[in-house]
Amino acid sequence: MTKGDKPALVQELVTQLKTLKGAVITQYQGTSVGQMEKIRTELFNEGIHYRVAKNSLLKRAIAEAGMTEPENGVLDHPIALAISNDDEVTVAKVLTRIQKTFETIVPVGGIVDGAFV
Repeated sequence: MTKGDKPALVQELVTQLKTLKGAVITQYQGTSVGQMEKIRTELFNEGIHYRVAKNSLLKRAIAEAGMTEPENGVLDHPIALAISNDDEVTVAKVLTRIQKTFETIVPVGGIVDGAFV
C-alpha cells in the first residue's frame, strides 16, 4: 500500500463505519492465508464483509466518522472487522460458529449503532 492509497482506504472505512448495522472486531494471529480465505468466503456467503484493518488507518477512520475510539486497547493489536450492513446479530452468530472451526479467530469487541461494545 502506498501513501497515496491511504486516504482512499480511510474514506472507504469511514463509509463502512457509518453504514454498518453491526460489526465484530477479531484478532486473527496464527490464522493462515488459506484459512482467512475460507473464513472470508463463509462470511461472504452470509452477507458479511471481513477485512483486516491497519490500526492507524482504522483509528483515523473512527475519528472522521465521529465515533469515539474504544478505551480498552482493542485497536492496539492486529485486528480484522466482520461487518454486516443488514443485521447486527447475524455477524456475531456466524463468527461464533466459525470460531469453533478456526480457534485463532478471537472476538475482542464490536460496533453496534455507531458505538463500540
